[in-house]
Amino acid sequence: MISDSEYRLLLLMLPSSRVPAGSKYYTRDVERRLYEIIVRLTNDPRTATWDDVTELEKIYDVIWDEIDATRDRKRRRELIALSVKVKVVAVMTKAYLIGRGVMPPWVEGRG
Repeated sequence: MISDSEYRLLLLMLPSSRVPAGSKYYTRDVERRLYEIIVRLTNDPRTATWDDVTELEKIYDVIWDEIDATRDRKRRRELIALSVKVKVVAVMTKAYLIGRGVMPPWVEGRG
């Protein structure tokens, strides 16, 4: 199980990799939404939901669309680093939720 403090520590790594929005894929709205989720979860990990996991996975996909469309090597490296961290946060959020006994909606009711 992941404690609240361990989860917060993980979340703190993401803002250090902030990559400015810049195209039709990784827009300011996507960037804003990502950091809204991160700030909220850092302030109170107990607010984490499976909707957050879904949103983080969508943002991960959008970042990869941006990577595919970007020719600038430096920006590509920055975006790749960000995408890895977003994926790690999504996976850790899954583990955090399951550790707290919050099963995904598609599993609820089974058993």
